[in-house]
Amino acid sequence: CIQRDGALAASLKKKKIDVTALNSLKGRDIKAILRLYSLLKQFRPSVINVHDYSSLPYVVLSNWLSTRTPVIFTAHGLLYEGFENLRTRYRLFSWGVREITAVSEKVAERHRNYLNWKKQIKIIPNGVPYITNVPGIRAEIRKTLDTEDNAIVYLSVGNFRPEKGFEDLIKAASILYQQKPNKPWEIWIVGDLSRSSYSNQVIALSRSLGLENRIKFLGFRKDVLHLYQACNAFVLSSKSEGLPMVILEAMMAGLPIVATKVGGVPKALGEYGILVEPQNPVALARGMGNVLSNTRQAKQMGELARSRAQKKFSIKKMVDNYIKFYQSTISQL
Repeated sequence: CIQRDGALAASLKKKKIDVTALNSLKGRDIKAILRLYSLLKQFRPSVINVHDYSSLPYVVLSNWLSTRTPVIFTAHGLLYEGFENLRTRYRLFSWGVREITAVSEKVAERHRNYLNWKKQIKIIPNGVPYITNVPGIRAEIRKTLDTEDNAIVYLSVGNFRPEKGFEDLIKAASILYQQKPNKPWEIWIVGDLSRSSYSNQVIALSRSLGLENRIKFLGFRKDVLHLYQACNAFVLSSKSEGLPMVILEAMMAGLPIVATKVGGVPKALGEYGILVEPQNPVALARGMGNVLSNTRQAKQMGELARSRAQKKFSIKKMVDNYIKFYQSTISQL
């Protein structure tokens, strides 16, 4: 970890996996580079896998000064506009990257064009855990959130950033409410509400459209895997994505999915989801309405999506793919 221990550090340490934080809290920390240099000299890894732009300069410089181990960069996102410092940093230090992997072909294409990368980019989709049913969790969560047992609940999960398109979801909910005012349905939106003015704008829009009783903003939750079991469908309203973990988790949970055609989502879902154009609340409302009107068919679609996820997007499959790629990279030295 370039800064402090991340969210997964505690669980990794419980499994006897070493986690080291460099405690760098500023943009150009020479001491952090030297600390990483010492770690690389000590451990002498066979390969280094970097997963974010912020870490890349530290890794490239310390690696060049020490072991010159092959560096693999894994591209998760689409190089969003507005993050120019990170984009520039990525381009400047890409000289120290031997290989690139990406979570979807769309992500690979964006990075290939941005860097003018001539080598092949290996596609390794994300993997998610199997989701097993917890007895009683559905009733418990619905009771806590004051949601009727017979209500159709749509779940949406994501960081509150404009590219997530939550305003389109709110507008779609307004259309759905006008079309089906007497049907019992709700939308649960999960995501940290404290970090951006965008979340305030989305909440204000919901209130202005009179949707207080239809949309519940749950904030940050640690029990998202349980929330899938308490809901009936999943909605993704994003304007752009790589390959979002939440789509794969919703598939693994067996939920019918209504999602925008962005990034790697269409290829991940295949024919086992309802796909709509991004930034189109009318189409999004239509897809959500299909779930509401055809619950049996929607449930069957969710089960087929679960089978697809278990075959293509398990953690084991992802790990096996990375290990094979590491071995292939090392064998070429």
